[in-house]
Amino acid sequence: MHRVFATLFITGTLVFGGVAQAAKDLPVKAPPAKFASGGGKQIPLARYKGQKVMLWMFSTWCPSCAAGFQALVEQQPVLAKAGLRVIALKNYRNGGYPGPSLQDFVKRFGSPLLKAPNWTFGEVTADMAAKYNPRRYPDIYFLIDEKGMLQAVDGAPGATMSTIKKFVGLS
Repeated sequence: MHRVFATLFITGTLVFGGVAQAAKDLPVKAPPAKFASGGGKQIPLARYKGQKVMLWMFSTWCPSCAAGFQALVEQQPVLAKAGLRVIALKNYRNGGYPGPSLQDFVKRFGSPLLKAPNWTFGEVTADMAAKYNPRRYPDIYFLIDEKGMLQAVDGAPGATMSTIKKFVGLS
């Protein structure tokens, strides 16, 4: 999976917001979008402006997503201390494949994160999927700075933790 994202950056093209965007053009303003909370309430990303955000979209059938949760559990204390807000969202319609529920998946691979104050869980809406993940990657994250600017796009947090740490100033 990591090779897919590396290929996107090597070729200099990144699909974001349904529009081809040259990777060298980052940072760009993160498009406005809303995600669904566990209770179905629509939460705007703008609510998190002023915070460093990792917007992570994952599928519950995805092995690299499970590994990503395990890696993030290990790194949670340092990432929280560095001020990272993680918004972990199950992909719209789970990327088109069956899998466990969001709750069951997180309990199995990242249960300590359910009570972490810097974590928010929910589900990607159709509108958000169209803007952020139109190609339906099963494991993709966006690093958005305090000003609402997209600084990086990558996947497989278990394999790309150095990118996340660099974003929050830990490298």
